[in-house]
Amino acid sequence: MRALDRALFFLLYGPSPPSAWLAFMAAWSLVGGGYALLAIAPWVLVARVRRAVLGLLAAIVLTALVVVAMKHGFGRVRPYAALEGVRALAFTPPTDPSFPSGHAAGSACLAAYFADRARPARTALLAVAAALVALSRIVLGVHFPLDTLAGALVGGTIGALMARRAMPKTEQH
Repeated sequence: MRALDRALFFLLYGPSPPSAWLAFMAAWSLVGGGYALLAIAPWVLVARVRRAVLGLLAAIVLTALVVVAMKHGFGRVRPYAALEGVRALAFTPPTDPSFPSGHAAGSACLAAYFADRARPARTALLAVAAALVALSRIVLGVHFPLDTLAGALVGGTIGALMARRAMPKTEQH
């Protein structure tokens, strides 16, 4: 499994990507780093969506706690520290363990929380955004593919479960 993970990593990572691609991936990494919550948090002041927003914030916090516990439990070294010729691109390299990806977890949590069979276009857009965040972490040299997959599974599961709990039955589809 580790060999496949490394092979997939080198398929997606390049030490000198085109600057436009690097900027695109860096932007998605920033979105996945929690900055999207800055746009979401003020909605807690709107009574008709307050319950949903508070549920999402609770899901994000729970996801972060699970991810931190897993990171310290597994202690996986990041690609730029584990593989020769790999460096972290675009940002100061993170120093915490690699597995699972918190960016992928948070993005998948948000996407799963707002997934809705009655709104397939919105659901697809959120899924693509979460996938781009996960991809960005590999392209930037800070996560292996299995880190992002595990993060997406953790965050997606928590997001979906918390949405079922937070949303009134009339809003669930």
